[in-house]
Amino acid sequence: MSVFETATQEVRSIHNENTLRRLEYVSADYYWAQEEIKQLKELLAKTLPVEEMKKIEQLHDKFKLQEGIAGEIYYNQAFSDAIRFIIQSLTWGPVRR
Repeated sequence: MSVFETATQEVRSIHNENTLRRLEYVSADYYWAQEEIKQLKELLAKTLPVEEMKKIEQLHDKFKLQEGIAGEIYYNQAFSDAIRFIIQSLTWGPVRR
């Protein structure tokens, strides 16, 4: 198998729809962050009243929404930049000075 085929196969496996639903299978950093969040939620649930815990969960949900929107913005901008780069590369010609 060539390097290109191996890389393509790896990219396909990472972008598999089932894998993307479980990001902890794709990124160790994501997995450990998720584990730390679980531990902190358990600790807070033990020490805070239920009403306060609900507020923290709402704050967490809003923060996740905000980060998701920011991710979409960055993704769209990167895609736009990539297309612009491809088009410029295809239309580029040598320049005499």
